[in-house]
Amino acid sequence: MQLFLLFLVSFLLCWALTGVLLRALSKDAHRVAPNERSMHTTPTPVGGGLAIVATLIVILLLWLWPLPREAMILLACVAGLSLISALDHYRPVWPLTRLAAQALAVAIMLSTLPDTQRFIAALPWWLERVMLALVWLWLINLTNFMDGVDGIAGAEGAAVALGIVAMVMGPLAQGVTLDVVVAVTLAGACLGYLVWNWAPARIFMGDAGSIPLGFLLGWLLLAVAVRGGWVAALILPLLFFADATITLMRRVLRGEKPWKPHRTHFYQRAVSGAASAPHVVILLTVCNAIIVSLAVQSLRRPVATLAAALAVATLFLVVLAHWSKAANRKN
Repeated sequence: MQLFLLFLVSFLLCWALTGVLLRALSKDAHRVAPNERSMHTTPTPVGGGLAIVATLIVILLLWLWPLPREAMILLACVAGLSLISALDHYRPVWPLTRLAAQALAVAIMLSTLPDTQRFIAALPWWLERVMLALVWLWLINLTNFMDGVDGIAGAEGAAVALGIVAMVMGPLAQGVTLDVVVAVTLAGACLGYLVWNWAPARIFMGDAGSIPLGFLLGWLLLAVAVRGGWVAALILPLLFFADATITLMRRVLRGEKPWKPHRTHFYQRAVSGAASAPHVVILLTVCNAIIVSLAVQSLRRPVATLAAALAVATLFLVVLAHWSKAANRKN
């Protein structure tokens, strides 16, 4: 009952804060115009993701005060990433500076893991940590890349967070720990934000929201893996991971510069074809619901659930590819 109340308060708080931000950011200076990456056609306020960050900060301060050390470190990293990303909207920050800030935040949180915590015992300790850091950094940035049509990042954030709640309150339950509170809060906040971001979006998340969202999802997935649910940690973000990773590989193989703006993700090409943004987000949500159910079963049937999740992700991309082949473009 307490966790349901936490979810409801997070939803309402983020809904209200996003509405306040919408009014505050409605001036032309805070609107993002259509560009070579975006799928929208009219200038739209950007920065709604700040409401998600603010909701998490407020909830943790009220719910967990006095804050445990790990919570203070986590909030400092989230706030720092959000601030740097927000500044980038108005005065571009050198990309390597942003990447360095992300790497620092990841390194700080990885340093809180005990040295005895291992996932691949056959690898040297330092190599395993480097691999974890690289995967986490990619998750941060692919969450940003995938935030390209109305509703998609909020829906993914809510789905993955709810999947994590299902794991840490179900087969991996260890009481109401920090990761449980963060996951419930993040799920409620993403849905509260989604009310304003559903197509046609009245406000966009922006890097100030998508970068911290990817960071938080990475931290939560790591917490699931630490509890023993490594298969669940692999499959819960699989839809975003598959689209972004395959798109990146295809662009590199074509000789394109991967850091250049583009509209060649599967979901973007689908919206440029036969689908609308709600079509894509509804498909994403249905597939995520299946993946969450598989994640809950992954402790008992790790190989079968991993194979099934890969099949769901493949089907997701196949449907998006089918939609992308249609001749009629929908904005």
